[in-house]
Amino acid sequence: MNTDEIFKTSAKKQAEIIEHQQHHALAEKAHQLDQAKKAENNAAAIHARLWSGLNHLSAQEFPAVKENGYDIKHNFQFSRIPSAAIKQLNTVLHLYMNKGSVAERWGGDPPYQSDYQLSLIGDETAGTITAYFDSKVVSVKEQLAPPTSASELSDSDVCKIFQSFLTRSMKCEEERVGSKPPKPVHNRVGTPDGY
Repeated sequence: MNTDEIFKTSAKKQAEIIEHQQHHALAEKAHQLDQAKKAENNAAAIHARLWSGLNHLSAQEFPAVKENGYDIKHNFQFSRIPSAAIKQLNTVLHLYMNKGSVAERWGGDPPYQSDYQLSLIGDETAGTITAYFDSKVVSVKEQLAPPTSASELSDSDVCKIFQSFLTRSMKCEEERVGSKPPKPVHNRVGTPDGY
């Protein structure tokens, strides 16, 4: 092989390497765009499911909650994906519940403070929603329901999750009541023993 052929062979290999790198970079960019589009579509599905679920709960469940002396507020959070956030797609729904009223925290994050919180958290990458229970009463944070596809989660499923949240909250209320010492019983005279 002469000197000229060495340079030609090297130039040909370099061109092949550059072409392979460009092809790989284009394929990677196409994959990233495809994943971003899927995540944005998932965010739209999560957004629609959360709003539909909230509307259903507002009509079907919240009136009974309020009739029983509890207040409930909600808060949405935008998607973490910039293209979905620009479109104002919500992928997280927090419900705050408290006996009496839910405290507002002006300018705070979160905007409400309550004894019980139900969080429906969407995962834009997987297209799922997971439910979490959080209690300030007994310092518990736990998953209420496994991740479920946003397209498969119905309003009745959201209702079941909310009822699980209520059941868990009421168990915490029972624990709270059970942990307090009993109040002394006073008779007419005003002393515990009546003398």
